[in-house]
Amino acid sequence: MNSREYRLGNMLIEKAQDLDKNSAEFKQICQNVIDTNNAELNYLFARNVEGADVKKHGEVVLRSKDPSLNYLFATEVVGADIEAHKDVIAQSGDKFFLQKLIYETTPIDELELWLEAWGYMRNKNDGDVTKMLSKQEVLNLFLYYKLNILTKYLRPRFEKLCFGDKTGTHSM
Repeated sequence: MNSREYRLGNMLIEKAQDLDKNSAEFKQICQNVIDTNNAELNYLFARNVEGADVKKHGEVVLRSKDPSLNYLFATEVVGADIEAHKDVIAQSGDKFFLQKLIYETTPIDELELWLEAWGYMRNKNDGDVTKMLSKQEVLNLFLYYKLNILTKYLRPRFEKLCFGDKTGTHSM
């Protein structure tokens, strides 16, 4: 956005924040922002204006295919369709924002399961450093696993290493 668009966007946001969310004027401002097809303005509007139609503003951001804006929308806008934004980021090929989004939106109990597997492997190897994975390596493997980078050949071997022969009992 250039400075003129930015000032105009800020005026629209400020005006919308002061209006009744059920008023025709509020709805018109929301529609005007959507009609601009400006992904950055739609992201800022949805983030800063309570009562904005998150789904419609999110669609503008999704169509932009901008990985950084999709990441910001998914993580900062309440009610965003995280999976849809994650798909757009994945299709862009931007591994940085995809890994960041996966890490920040993964339920903590799933991360704990991976760290528990790390502790299990660490204890099983009796301190043999050559066989141990560091905590960071386990988190990296977790991200690779979630990104489906491990091949069909490696995934079963990794699950067997982490969970023994009971791989079917843990859902990833």
